[in-house]
Amino acid sequence: KEIQILIDNYPNTLIIISNRPEKYNQFKNIPVFRLQPMDYAKIMEFIQKNTGSEEVRKLIKEKIETNQRLLNIISTPLMTTRLISIVQEFKKVPENEGMIIKMFLDALYKRERVDKQDAKFDDDKINYLLTSLAIYGFKKNGTNSGLTKYEVLKCFSSCLEEFHFEYDT
Repeated sequence: KEIQILIDNYPNTLIIISNRPEKYNQFKNIPVFRLQPMDYAKIMEFIQKNTGSEEVRKLIKEKIETNQRLLNIISTPLMTTRLISIVQEFKKVPENEGMIIKMFLDALYKRERVDKQDAKFDDDKINYLLTSLAIYGFKKNGTNSGLTKYEVLKCFSSCLEEFHFEYDT
């Protein structure tokens, strides 16, 4: 509803909406394009255009040439950009989707602690909250689709009570 309100209120604004195929929605006055997965050549072209580091390109190329599963995981621009940022940060290519997510979160955590100098940032508590949120969302929807702000805060409150800790959610 909120997206449709935005579209109705700002009809001359170019809006691109990305969504999972299983959650396909049709918005009035918005053209719909289904993105196709990128093949090896398109992935390499994307990496070439989106990183200035030859070292990063080489690390990724070597890994995806020997790991078909990783190649399949990064067949979307979102996952490819996440992989590029991870390799730029850690100089290492994760082996699987779980490691991509973990290393992406590690980079975000580092940014909060180091760059933003957030002394109250607690990796362990954030992990408890995010893990609980993922489980809650999957149980509720049967997939990892989005949740409302209310649902997220409700889940976080339950988590704080269950694990007996305080944190500003």
